[in-house]
Amino acid sequence: MNMAVDKPLSQLNGEDLERNLRAVDHAIAQQSLEGLTVSESTVEDMRRAARGEIRADDVIANIYARFEHVPILRR
Repeated sequence: MNMAVDKPLSQLNGEDLERNLRAVDHAIAQQSLEGLTVSESTVEDMRRAARGEIRADDVIANIYARFEHVPILRR
């Protein structure tokens, strides 16, 4: 997902915001095509990142926190 989130929210123009939200929609659709479902909380985090409200690293940290009981490979 190539989102323009390094700009503060106030600097995201309509074009950046639209592109970011479209990238989120495409990522969710790709998961669906692969037979997977993205949780509503993750979708909302992704949309918050697309709007520049949180960083992509925060989305990842939130996912790890929600699934801390599930073994996942971490970097």
